[in-house]
Amino acid sequence: MKRCLYCNRDHDDALEDCQHCGMPLPQTQASEVASKQRWFIIFWLVLVAFCFVMFFTLPR
Repeated sequence: MKRCLYCNRDHDDALEDCQHCGMPLPQTQASEVASKQRWFIIFWLVLVAFCFVMFFTLPR
């Protein structure tokens, strides 16, 4: 959901202009997407490292 910077109303991501005041809505930031992808990759790397450590340290 995009939020209008002028009237603070929520709108669908597909819209380019606010339906209430007519002002242009902010575009989706690529940095937000990159940040989510970065955390997803970090999570999986930590999970794999944890499993690797547990595989070699737990008694058999």
